[in-house]
Amino acid sequence: MQTRLFLIILAAVFLAQAQAGAYSLTGVQIEKHKYYDNLYFYTSDYVRPKVELLDDPPRLVVDFKGGDFSSSFKTSAIKSTRIKALRTGNPSENVSRVVIDLARSVDFEVASIIGKNQVQVEIREKPGVKPSDTSLSSKPVPKPKPVPVPDPVPASGLLTALDSKPAPAKTVPAPRAEKQPASGKSGLLRGKVIVIDPGHGGGDPGAIANGLVEKDMNLKTALQLSGFLKSAGAKVYLTRTSDVKVNLKDVAAFANRVGADAFVSIHFNFIENASKKGTETYYYSSQSQRLANAVHAGMLKGIHRDDRGVRKAKFYVIHHTSMPAILVEPLYISNRSDADFAKSGDFYKRTAWDITAGLKEYFK
Repeated sequence: MQTRLFLIILAAVFLAQAQAGAYSLTGVQIEKHKYYDNLYFYTSDYVRPKVELLDDPPRLVVDFKGGDFSSSFKTSAIKSTRIKALRTGNPSENVSRVVIDLARSVDFEVASIIGKNQVQVEIREKPGVKPSDTSLSSKPVPKPKPVPVPDPVPASGLLTALDSKPAPAKTVPAPRAEKQPASGKSGLLRGKVIVIDPGHGGGDPGAIANGLVEKDMNLKTALQLSGFLKSAGAKVYLTRTSDVKVNLKDVAAFANRVGADAFVSIHFNFIENASKKGTETYYYSSQSQRLANAVHAGMLKGIHRDDRGVRKAKFYVIHHTSMPAILVEPLYISNRSDADFAKSGDFYKRTAWDITAGLKEYFK
């Protein structure tokens, strides 16, 4: 009886606090990312707000029940292509509201972080749309043009779902400093079909920073990776082997059509906050999480960048593929330290070797 009475009193206290405005908004931070924006709402107590996406005009409405927010809170200048403005209001006596005005309709996720009194709202493009790729063209893919790479380019050319008989990529020499992988006949990946997707290409360069161009980095890493996987016994397909843009729909359809056992999309990260650095790996489906964990661990062990975590995201090529599929971001080219490391002589081979190690661990 005493326990029940205590719980009733405790609930009444919490209710009274909420009605009186028990917590306040202490700060707002906006973090612009290549693929998404994060909004961080810092409160004086732990809270789980209600978030609703509205259209015409597109906006996110974040309601904090029991909060007492000032309508004149300030945040840093908004440079996002997705977020136009923030504003506050009080739709009712017991609710404080933050409205996020959007440039267009988006996808979003919300997380309330216990212990930090922080609410994180992640705003990202809808599947298949990126800041550098706002449309999915149905035009024929242009013929591949040769680009300089550190090792010979496979002669198979562009491999997409438009090809009737795609050919596996040729082997790229392994780095001299490492032990050579096992032969194809007895390799750990014997019989596995793996699709490698070097992101961006052609008129879509991806991120550009510190003298680095993402589309070139993606291709160089992919060519090295194809060699290691072939040497370990895998049957390897690349979605491009030269500087061309490939339709994202065709990338996913191709991987599904060849019956791949794994799909790896290669990218390099960029963010306006140049202090951010490190390795991130993305997955979407639950079947892909173990692959993401294995490859992420392989990269951390090899290139030794900061651990930025394994994250779930609805990127088109890993959302529309039916096999375990991941998107890797080995480092941030917007960070000077990461960029200098990427310019080291054997970086692409080392990174490809580490991804290979993760794939071996996954299939083992």
